[in-house]
Amino acid sequence: MAGLTTQLSSLALSPLQLTSSGTARTETTGPWRVNLIECAKHAQKKCTAHHVKSRPKKHNPYDKNRQGPTVYPRLPRPPPIWGFDNGEPLPVAETED
Repeated sequence: MAGLTTQLSSLALSPLQLTSSGTARTETTGPWRVNLIECAKHAQKKCTAHHVKSRPKKHNPYDKNRQGPTVYPRLPRPPPIWGFDNGEPLPVAETED
């Protein structure tokens, strides 16, 4: 075990340090160097929320003709699947035997 720790300490890589917006840092406590990973300070927008936020806004004069999404008229009500027929019954064709 002692040989392993000396080998690991000889592999000392450059310390990983990021500024205030970073999420990883290196602490030196005693003879060991420990890499710590911290939680993100600001959550990232995901999928649709990002696309909605990054859409172009109407700030320029050439945007005056740009419309919003197309609004279509409402579709007519579909016919019922079944219903009652209050009209006269159809005549029954008589067959000859």
